[in-house]
Amino acid sequence: MKDWTRAISALLLLFIAACNQNSTPGVPGAPASLADPATVTASKEMPTIITVTWSAVSGATSYVVERKTGAGTYTQIAEQTGLSFADLSVGNPNSYTYRVKAKNASATSPGKESSAVTPDAPCFPGNLNSPNTKGCFGKVLNWPLVPTHIGVMPNGTLMGYFGIDRSGETARGNYKNFSFHSRSITALWDPTKGPGTGIGPDQYDGVAFKQINNTHTDLFCSGHVLGPDGKYYTAGGNLGQSTNGSNPGPKNTDIFDPTTNTWNNGPDMTDGRWYPSMITLSSGELLIIGGNSLNDKGDASGNGAVPDTPNVLPEVWDTAAGTMRDLTSATTDPGSATFKYAGGASASSDYWHYYPWVFQDPNKDRQVFMAGSAFPVGFLDTAARGGTGEWNNVQKRQYPGGNFSGQPDVDLWRNYGSAVMYQPGKIIAMGGGYGNSGGETSVFINLSTGNQYTFAAGPSMAYKRTHLMATLLADGQIFVNGGSTDGVNYDITNVVYESELINPNLPNATFRRAAVSQMPRTYHSASVLMPDGTVFTGGGGGCGNGCDVYVPATARDPNHQLPVNQYNAEIYYPPYLFNSDGSLATRPIITSAPGTVSYGQTFTVQTDQPSGNIAKVTFIKLGSATHAFNMGQVFNQLTFTAGSGNQLTVTAPASGTVAPPGYYMLFVINANGVPSAAKMVKIG
Repeated sequence: MKDWTRAISALLLLFIAACNQNSTPGVPGAPASLADPATVTASKEMPTIITVTWSAVSGATSYVVERKTGAGTYTQIAEQTGLSFADLSVGNPNSYTYRVKAKNASATSPGKESSAVTPDAPCFPGNLNSPNTKGCFGKVLNWPLVPTHIGVMPNGTLMGYFGIDRSGETARGNYKNFSFHSRSITALWDPTKGPGTGIGPDQYDGVAFKQINNTHTDLFCSGHVLGPDGKYYTAGGNLGQSTNGSNPGPKNTDIFDPTTNTWNNGPDMTDGRWYPSMITLSSGELLIIGGNSLNDKGDASGNGAVPDTPNVLPEVWDTAAGTMRDLTSATTDPGSATFKYAGGASASSDYWHYYPWVFQDPNKDRQVFMAGSAFPVGFLDTAARGGTGEWNNVQKRQYPGGNFSGQPDVDLWRNYGSAVMYQPGKIIAMGGGYGNSGGETSVFINLSTGNQYTFAAGPSMAYKRTHLMATLLADGQIFVNGGSTDGVNYDITNVVYESELINPNLPNATFRRAAVSQMPRTYHSASVLMPDGTVFTGGGGGCGNGCDVYVPATARDPNHQLPVNQYNAEIYYPPYLFNSDGSLATRPIITSAPGTVSYGQTFTVQTDQPSGNIAKVTFIKLGSATHAFNMGQVFNQLTFTAGSGNQLTVTAPASGTVAPPGYYMLFVINANGVPSAAKMVKIG
């Protein structure tokens, strides 16, 4: 019996020893060594994107991703827990090889290599003229719908939609059957999965493109913005079009959650909205303003419809509480207690309620500045009068030949122009207007404390542009694309294919001619900055034979319509991605940065190169664009100090007045002006 006991004890000791050889003290069950992933695959999905995937390793808690260019040495570019990594910093056109190492608290595997990948050149043939100064457009990418509304999600995907169908063929009929407008087709595009396979009208491959329909609202002509929590919020939409061309909007709000790819209903607004704007306030609440109301009704045939009925009541959406607050003291109707011109006359008759240009005032909490596009400009304090709101210093811009409150004739009604706050308190408005009035001009607006602002004439663009888009780039420049020169018709006859660039921070800033697109981008198109520093431009069309209803009957021309639906997009590659010889530049890489920061916080950013090589750090809020206005983009240039090695110490924006709460793209820009790909950072 004793022999049996000794034998069992010996076997037990051997078993324990064997276990100890494969475990780590303090890390129960963790192996002392790790195997490499069985497979590592790198695939070129877009000219500036390579996606790396690998198989799971038992015992690994994270994976280190390294990259080498050509025959160079490996540099760590990421560490993460998932099984894929999108390299958005692809630049130099040499081949790239990736090595992935499994890691836990006690061990790191030697590393498994991928095959080498050589990216495609980004510029489409015939668009190779000086990309280092003009940038270039890539090849045309097919889309399953006309991307009239576009928003960038924190995970880098793009939400795009038109409305009840892919381009509005059925939504523009002469009817007011409200129940018909209870859904929307939406497309979610993941650029890291490439341009999609077999994509075309109403086609989704389920990988790069996913169809995630909204079953609550026709979202066409809604307002939308990414909220502080990373969800995508929309307000209003479309309830059809009557025989006289008037349009009501629903009371609905909707919420898209990119973490679950689901749509949910939000609280109803007090009245409907068609063409509202929606921005994030310094408090994290969302301001909803403008648009046509639900009161513009008719029967299912469109009979009995009344003229456009503006929604004069701004509302504030507290998304955390799920509640709406009416700004009853800040209406824009003739009886408003606060919406008056400086001289005392009512401004209501001059107010253009369609996608007004509103921006968080950097000088005052929960106050916005309205820069247009119609006659009135001024401040809206959403917290005043116990939270019912108040307008301040509302003034009236005039047609050419008049004056603007005693200032030089520098501005006018810029219908379907665009406006950008390019630095806190600094705005440039450009283009727009009717006919030949001012379509190429711009104006600078500077905001100051005490509800004050000044205007100064800006430079003119090379072209008159109506229905243009103006997009902030990673380095703070503005990219202007699309639009039409005639200012009246909604067609592609007079479309502008050549884009322009401006650095509004320079003394005597001027617009510079840039790359030429292949496709027309005019009414119902949109552009947004992407995390890799490129610009998505897409859409246009989307109203069959109906767009000329906005033109006076005497001026209508059957050839001046917009029958060509643009089920496509193009990527614009800015000049900062190219060397002087036109080749792709080598880009800096952010190897680590926090995912969340607080206001005024100093935080550490690691890059792949000596800190002295970094010249600028920028912070740009994720965009949400439609109808010539980007409601999401906000720009901050951050202060930083260069530390030892590759470390930067960066200071976050001081408050929500200059950087409203939410998700931002953090870029580092080297001494040659070349930006990294963005690191997504949440603030507030």
